[in-house]
Amino acid sequence: MTQEFAQFVEKNFMAIGPDNGVIKRIKGVANNTKPNPEKLFVGEGIWMNQHIINEHTEVVCLVVCLAYIYTPRQRPPCALLRSVAVSGTW
Repeated sequence: MTQEFAQFVEKNFMAIGPDNGVIKRIKGVANNTKPNPEKLFVGEGIWMNQHIINEHTEVVCLVVCLAYIYTPRQRPPCALLRSVAVSGTW
């Protein structure tokens, strides 16, 4: 599974910073400072993300900040994500 996960990450994810347009859009929706005609919302945290999965909610964008993941269950995938990001394959 680890190799498959690494390949999935390399193919479908990219590292971005705070000046990326997606991050600016998310901040605008979260702070209610930008127009939101699509009626998007920002779901934060493990509980909310599990609820989104359970309710089959459409996900427009997924942003993961590895520095804020603390649960032991998530440490192995996060370590793999960090290794892929640091290796420069993104």
